[in-house]
Amino acid sequence: MRPPEPSIEARVLGPVTAPRPLASVPMLLGFAAGVIALIAVVFPTRAEYAGLAEVKQPDQYSIAYLKVLTRANPEDTELRMLYVKQLSQLGRWAEALDALAPALEDKNPAIRDVARLQRFDILLARARSLPEGSADRATAFDAVAALIPDLVGRNLGEPRMRDLALVALGLDKPGLAAEVYARLASMVPVDQRHEVRATAARWFLAAQNQAQAARYYAWASNTAPTVEKSKEYALLELAALESKDVELAADRSVAYAKKWWDDYSIVERATHLATACDRPRTARDFGRRLLALGPVTEALQRAQAKRELGAGDPKSALAIVKQLLARRDDCALHEAAARISEWTNDPDAALDHWLWVADHACVPQGVVL
Repeated sequence: MRPPEPSIEARVLGPVTAPRPLASVPMLLGFAAGVIALIAVVFPTRAEYAGLAEVKQPDQYSIAYLKVLTRANPEDTELRMLYVKQLSQLGRWAEALDALAPALEDKNPAIRDVARLQRFDILLARARSLPEGSADRATAFDAVAALIPDLVGRNLGEPRMRDLALVALGLDKPGLAAEVYARLASMVPVDQRHEVRATAARWFLAAQNQAQAARYYAWASNTAPTVEKSKEYALLELAALESKDVELAADRSVAYAKKWWDDYSIVERATHLATACDRPRTARDFGRRLLALGPVTEALQRAQAKRELGAGDPKSALAIVKQLLARRDDCALHEAAARISEWTNDPDAALDHWLWVADHACVPQGVVL
C-alpha cells in the first residue's frame, strides 16, 4: 500500500520538528549562580558592609573593594563616605577629595552638608600632616580657614561647631572663631546662650571688631540669668564701645546707670564716660551719686570738686574743698580754696587762704586741684 502524499505545506516548508530548548537546565543553573555571584560583589550584604565600616586600618584590598563598590553604586552616599574615610586614613588626600566630589554636588542638601564637612576634615588632616614651618603647611591651613565661613551657616550641630571654633582659634583667626560662636549661640540651650554670646564678644574684640563685641556683650547682658552677670557684661560692653565710639559708650552708660542706680561700678563708669565726652552736668550728677554710694576717698572728692566747677557750680566745689581742708592742710587745697572763694565773691575767705599759702612758702601752681 502506498504512503499518503505529503501536503503542499509539508512539501514547501519541510518537515515539522519539535522546538529545540535555548539552554539546558545545567546551563541555566550555572548562569543564575554567576548572576548571584555578581550581585554579591556589586551589592554587599549588610554584614559585609558592617565589616568594611569597622575596619580600623584599611589596606589596599579593602580600598580596592570599596572602589569597585562605589563605582558600581554611585548613588550610595553611605558607601561613598566610607570609601572617602578609608582613603583619608591612608593619607591619600587627593583620591579622597576626588571620590568625595560627586557628593558635593548631590541634589540632597543634607548630603551636600555632610560632604562639605568631610572635605573640611580631609583638608585639615592633610594640613596637619605637612612639616611644621613649611610653606605648604601654611598654604594648606589657609585652604582650611577658607572653608570655615561657608560651614558656619550650615546645620552642623553643636559639637562640630565647637570644633570649628577651636580650629579657627588654632589658626589665629579670632574673627572666624567669633562668627562660629555667634552662630553657636542659637544652638545651645537657652540658659547657656549668654555665655556663648559673651565668648563671641571676646573673640570679636580680639579681632578688633569693637562694634560687634559690644553688640554681643549687650545681648549677653540682656539674657544673663542673674543681675550680677548682666552688670558684668554691661561693663564689658562699655569698655568695648569706649575704644571705638566714646559718645555711644556714654549714651549706653547713662541707660545702665539709671537702671542700676545703686551700683558703684556702673555709676563710676558712667561718670568717667560723661567726663570724657565733655558732658559736665551729667558727670557732676553721677559724681554726686558716687559720693552718696561711697566709699568716699580724697581722690574722689578732688575729682568731684573739679566736676562741680566744670558744671558751673563753684559753691558746691568750695564746700568739698573745705571738707578736705578739715582733714588736713595742703598747699594745693588752700590755693584752690583761695581761687574758688574769689569766684564766689568772698574776698575775705580768699585772703585767708592766700595768707596761709604765703606763710607756708607754697608755690602757687596756677591751677585748681
